[in-house]
Amino acid sequence: MTTSRLGIFGGSFDPVHLGHLLAAQDALEQADLDEVVFMPTAQAPLKDRAPGIRGDQRLALLQLAIAGDPRFSVSTLELERGGVSYTIDTVRALRTLRPHAELFWIIGADQAGRLAQWRDIATLVELVQFIVLARPGFPLPAVAHRPPGLRLLPIGVHELAISSSEIRARIAAGRPVRYFLPAAVADCIERDQLYRPHPHAHTA
Repeated sequence: MTTSRLGIFGGSFDPVHLGHLLAAQDALEQADLDEVVFMPTAQAPLKDRAPGIRGDQRLALLQLAIAGDPRFSVSTLELERGGVSYTIDTVRALRTLRPHAELFWIIGADQAGRLAQWRDIATLVELVQFIVLARPGFPLPAVAHRPPGLRLLPIGVHELAISSSEIRARIAAGRPVRYFLPAAVADCIERDQLYRPHPHAHTA
């Protein structure tokens, strides 16, 4: 059985934007991956804020964003599990589902510096390699209490100064977001009025 190189890109994707897609493509090409699986979280363990829209809505936007690209897929493992998702639990599930895949977990450089905080990191580093999305010309942060066996594969990514939080703020303020997102995603957000503030009831 041929071993495939499978990248897993976890995140809230609230919403998915062009920066996410470009980073996934950079990881796939530079780490010679066969596929990148987007893994939307129900609730990330190191984030205090709950996602701005429901999991099924974030999933639908992701599916629109990657439609027609065979290099990318979306997993519902963490959304179906619900609650706070820990990478170690997801990796163990993927090991069962894709036993012949070599697993690469894609993280940002900021996350690399906090890997010691991840649950059961000693076991996790035995199961996956970490692809670190690094800004060209900037050193990776030191990993505090670096776990033995940790494998980091830094790759330089195209820089797009786009964040999901800025997109949410622009939508709430009624400002356009089309050039931050794939057109199908922007159209869906507009059609379904996602991320809009709840209108206050007017009194006479």
